Amino acid sequence: MDKGNTALILNPFIEGMREAGAEVDLLFTKKLNIKHCSGEFKCWGETPGKCYIRDDMDKVLPKLRDAEIWVLGIPLYVPMPGEMQDLINRTMPLLENSVDVRGRRMFPHRRKEFRLQRVVLVSSCAFWEMENFDKLVLAIKETAEALGAEYAGSVLRPHAVVLKSMMNSGQNVDSILRAAKKAGAELVSKGSISKETLDKISSPLITFEEYLENYV
Repeated sequence: MDKGNTALILNPFIEGMREAGAEVDLLFTKKLNIKHCSGEFKCWGETPGKCYIRDDMDKVLPKLRDAEIWVLGIPLYVPMPGEMQDLINRTMPLLENSVDVRGRRMFPHRRKEFRLQRVVLVSSCAFWEMENFDKLVLAIKETAEALGAEYAGSVLRPHAVVLKSMMNSGQNVDSILRAAKKAGAELVSKGSISKETLDKISSPLITFEEYLENYV
């Protein structure tokens, strides 16, 4: 959660958002009781906009409905932790049972009170190479599109175990942490994050060969 590898980047990112004027609510899925979606679509039929399951989504869904930006801090699994997948699946009540055609694809319409404008992914993984993130990035891009929101960027930190080790040993990684903070500020002030900032956050800390020798 707040002490994991993803938090190394997420925490300064959120700090940058707040300094740029955003009001941020931080939620940890591991602390929430969110049951699996059963796929009965009652939130589209019998009780439009309301899930029949009673759990912590009762308090989470209004926050998601009212937020203009979702920042999804997700450590890389295959492709994501089950708790985050459950949360995403349970956002169905924010959509309604009517078709929105974009290009040659069909999506459900958003409910009128749903305010989301942008979705951002902040993620870390243990392995060295950036390609490990591909499936997770695709999943969150597709989620944003289904929700009718702009996908505003992937803030990615490969071989995050190296970053943590360097921080614990007192080595200077300030440029990466400053870039993470800058990314949060750019998102709020400009609506997007520059490629230069994203590249800095993801920049290699050691070579592939050094990683194999020291961390595998």
